[in-house]
Amino acid sequence: MDRICKIVSKTRNLTEENVRLFYGVSNHSLVIYDSTNLQPDTFETMAYLNPNLEQLALHMCGRMESRVLEHWAQQSQLQHIKRIELLGPFLVREEAWKLFLREKGPQLTGFLITNAPRFTRECLDILVENASQLQELRLAEVNQIEDSWLEPIAQLTSLNNLDLASDLSGRKSLSSAAVIDLLKAIGGNLALLNLNGHEDLEDDALTEGIAGNCQRLEELYLRLLPMITDAGVATLFKDLPRTNRLTRIDMSRCHGLSSLALTALLDHSGATLTFLGINSWKDADEMALNGIGEKAKKLVELDIGWCRNVNDLVIGSLLKPKKGRTQLKTLSCFGCNRITNDCPRQIGVNIVGVETDLRRQRL
Repeated sequence: MDRICKIVSKTRNLTEENVRLFYGVSNHSLVIYDSTNLQPDTFETMAYLNPNLEQLALHMCGRMESRVLEHWAQQSQLQHIKRIELLGPFLVREEAWKLFLREKGPQLTGFLITNAPRFTRECLDILVENASQLQELRLAEVNQIEDSWLEPIAQLTSLNNLDLASDLSGRKSLSSAAVIDLLKAIGGNLALLNLNGHEDLEDDALTEGIAGNCQRLEELYLRLLPMITDAGVATLFKDLPRTNRLTRIDMSRCHGLSSLALTALLDHSGATLTFLGINSWKDADEMALNGIGEKAKKLVELDIGWCRNVNDLVIGSLLKPKKGRTQLKTLSCFGCNRITNDCPRQIGVNIVGVETDLRRQRL
């Protein structure tokens, strides 16, 4: 049924009438991939008709209003909920967040919200006070977040997933000092860390904060950090303990990164990576890029867009490594204008962004 829900959501055809096909008393987990057409009454009914839910994820729930969370906060609703994920609850006001977190916070192990502009520091304080056993926290694109928010988050010592991605507006950014203090408190247990878009972060946030405190990282997201340097990222991966077995790294659009960082990254985590994003590492040289195919043999998805030294030989080294067989499924190379019509291909690998392919499509 989850696959059917994905298909219906993809075409924006999920409505308050057909969404009930995915409801059931036996449901312990429910993911609605496109809630665009759902009204507040539908969200309230959802709790009635799925009384045993432990995990609820609602994507694009922009029509959700405060009264929905007020309804869910009732003792008779969502009695078993442990993990809630909301993407785009723009209309939910501060008082509704506070009420919900007071009533349901003690049973939550996961609280993940994205694009919630009315979620305030006072809401966070109530979350920390009531959900002391929280293991997953996402406050992504919450435009009020600032350094002072990290003090209560540091009290959540059970956290293993932390997502504080910025809204990329550049209006506010966490500082390196605040991030270092946070990671000293909780970094040792983190398996996922997302600091995308905090443009004031510098090398010391990586070398002192991440390398100095993280022991169990599996996923690291550091997109769009213009202040970090090639040497700083190289030091991060040289000093990062080997107990961190990273499977996913995304450091796209960090324009200062180049060959030193890529070589150190591959030496540390190449053997375990399944996803790597180095989009816009424009100065990474051909030798370093060839190292991806040699050292990252488990890669399934790779983004090397706007790496200007990518050419046919680099693509060939990825698709046909000297030893073993590639596991790549998706290779993104937009902006790599040295790739020609003779670019190697392989059945089962989707190569997107080759300029000669795009020209043929226009013709």
